Amino acid sequence: MDENLKNLIRYARSEFTEAERLRSAGLISDEAVFVRLFLVGKSLVGWDSDLPDDEAFDRLREYNRTVNEIMEGKPISNVS
Repeated sequence: MDENLKNLIRYARSEFTEAERLRSAGLISDEAVFVRLFLVGKSLVGWDSDLPDDEAFDRLREYNRTVNEIMEGKPISNVS
């Protein structure tokens, strides 16, 4: 597996674990967990980059298309 992908998975896992720990301890609300996980998701797809919104949205749509193809079992020629 690509080292960048491994780092990305570790980052997401640690953020999810921390959000759940804080929620379980009563330190943050469910809404705060939602916000934290949304921000993690944005960073995973690059929405938090300096791209203009329309370009970031186009990239997100492309990621969505790729994920749908993977889930449908279609061969993937180029995964970003």
